[in-house]
Amino acid sequence: MRFHVDMSLYSSPTEPYGNVTGFVELDSLPYVGQMFQLIGSSETGSALSLRIEAVRDAGEEEASGSIALEDYVVEGPELAERLGERLDKETGFHVYVY
Repeated sequence: MRFHVDMSLYSSPTEPYGNVTGFVELDSLPYVGQMFQLIGSSETGSALSLRIEAVRDAGEEEASGSIALEDYVVEGPELAERLGERLDKETGFHVYVY
């Protein structure tokens, strides 16, 4: 099943950095509260898993549904930019910087 994933990335607790979005293939329907591994541990950094806040089943549309993840906060715009680059390279997700 193909799901659209969406989350907000913050460069501080009060400063939004951007919106992370992309698609994933999953074997089963995820559920609210489940931990979702966005990226695995690699030479470029540690693993990142976030809690699923909402799931929408889309039936027969292009994607099977959408997954909204909890917001993620890093310490500064430089770390946010590096995480965005890593997400793009390792998962194909894109960060739309505000």
